Amino acid sequence: MRIAKIPECHITKGDILLSLSRSREGTEEVRLGKKLVDQEISRLRVELQRASSVSEGQRLESELNKYKALAGLADTLLNVKPPQPSHAEVKRESPTSGSGILLNSTGDVLTNYHVVEGCKTLNAVDSAKKRSAATVVAVDPKTDLAVVRIRSSVGEPAVFRSGASPQVGETVAVIGFPLAGLLASGANVSFGHIGALAGLGDDNTKLQISAPVQPGNSGGPLLDQGGLVIGVVVQKLDAVKVAKLTGDIPQNINFAVKGSVAQKFLASRGVPFSAAVPSGVLEGTEVAKRGKVAAVLIKCER
Repeated sequence: MRIAKIPECHITKGDILLSLSRSREGTEEVRLGKKLVDQEISRLRVELQRASSVSEGQRLESELNKYKALAGLADTLLNVKPPQPSHAEVKRESPTSGSGILLNSTGDVLTNYHVVEGCKTLNAVDSAKKRSAATVVAVDPKTDLAVVRIRSSVGEPAVFRSGASPQVGETVAVIGFPLAGLLASGANVSFGHIGALAGLGDDNTKLQISAPVQPGNSGGPLLDQGGLVIGVVVQKLDAVKVAKLTGDIPQNINFAVKGSVAQKFLASRGVPFSAAVPSGVLEGTEVAKRGKVAAVLIKCER
């Protein structure tokens, strides 16, 4: 019987042959199906990094999960034990975490939608390391932005930049909580520059930045040299996956939602925030200080 090069077909056929004690033929079919599945997983992972919208990302993620399940089935039929995550990996992923930006004295915090999406419970830790429950009060999946409200509002609210658009070459600072549980418990700071005024696929709602970004930085502030918010960190380019695709390792290609997009979102939802025109350049230490007091760690239990 000939079948098309569809992973599900080969794996199903292999399962049937194995149940009929036709081990060699069944194993060959499952291995072929697994090879096709691995190819699809690699393709989808690359496309997921290039997703231009949250909805497209969700569609690709759903398809990727389907093929991951098929890969698991194939491994089971071939008696392959799945790789066990290290202790450090488990600690990073459960619970998941992200960063946020304190907006006002009410306790409203701006973050990414993907940080809070599907969370059963949300907690936040402010700059004084005070933990409190958080509630989602506004979301916009299209721009990947959300606002949560926390009981504690210790810290100095961030101020957005107005009157002057970001420019290529500007020095910027990323503030947030990367790899929470592994690195220092306080907000971390990294510096870089604006590399482009658009994201993947010329997405004009985002900025490309060279400041290092790690898992957990999502939702944190991108500050200019005056300590004003000009963006919200949203994603990084997966260097390993791109290297497999192109043969070269990309260096520090990361993205942030533009501050102007964030301000429109907040204004449309009636969330109070402050904005000011640039008034000067600060030392890096002062920029870091301003960012750290406005940064919030967000923990999600799914």
